Amino acid sequence: MFQSLHAVNIGDSGFRIYRGQKCIYRSPVQQRGINNCPYQLGNGAKSDSPSSAEVLEVPIEVGDIVVAGTDGIFDNIFDSEIEEQLKKGIEYGLGAHDLACNLADLALYNSFDRYSLSPYGLKAQQSGIKHQGGKIDDITVIVSYIVS
Repeated sequence: MFQSLHAVNIGDSGFRIYRGQKCIYRSPVQQRGINNCPYQLGNGAKSDSPSSAEVLEVPIEVGDIVVAGTDGIFDNIFDSEIEEQLKKGIEYGLGAHDLACNLADLALYNSFDRYSLSPYGLKAQQSGIKHQGGKIDDITVIVSYIVS
């Protein structure tokens, strides 16, 4: 039976869908230019309105795992690292809460590592911006299992 995940997303927070511990979907990032200026909700003159959000419908299957998070997660952990954490978590029988905590801990550690290659650092380098290491930022993550 096919199901769909319905979502509304704005800015650089987002979600990934994993099937068999492989990333099969990444929600689009909404930002202006290459200098990490994401859409932002607010009540200021330069704020974006809720109507700027993207309405998404993504096919999902029982057994899929959804990882939703702020840019502090996705700027500091590569998809391959999330896949590795999901694989280990499933092998050890971890629940969604424990997996989310593991991902948040890894993102926090990577954010303070001034010498590692991070997704944010890689994007910055590709855009001609000199940046090394992680990116200190807000870190929030939710892990959900799709069940019947």
